[in-house]
Amino acid sequence: MRSIVATAIVAALAGTASVAAALGPVCCACVPGDDAQTGGFANQTAVKALLCAQAPPADPQTLDAQCQQANPSYTLFCAPHLPGSSCTAELADAGIRCPSAGVPAATGATALALAVGLVVAGALRLRRRRAARS
Repeated sequence: MRSIVATAIVAALAGTASVAAALGPVCCACVPGDDAQTGGFANQTAVKALLCAQAPPADPQTLDAQCQQANPSYTLFCAPHLPGSSCTAELADAGIRCPSAGVPAATGATALALAVGLVVAGALRLRRRRAARS
């Protein structure tokens, strides 16, 4: 009896692995939660994604964790990747605008913090320069 159960479990796991391999990679985007649940990207202006990436079908969980870490109110949206096209183009067709390569999507608070940090750093440098002249 135990060998039958073990065989059934191994067969089920092998079946899911072969199905995942047959599906191929997926294109994923981290988008606002309401948009991902309704799938209403094409009905409105382009939705700005925090991140876009191609993932193996068995491992979108890693991207989902990155999405939740970046913004807990966002959700990972994935669609099958079509061979011969880029994920960015496929997601754009679905109404999702991916960030440009090398440019992180920053919130208003992040931009404000960066600006304040630069002002403080400049003030400190100016103070040191004036102190060195005295």
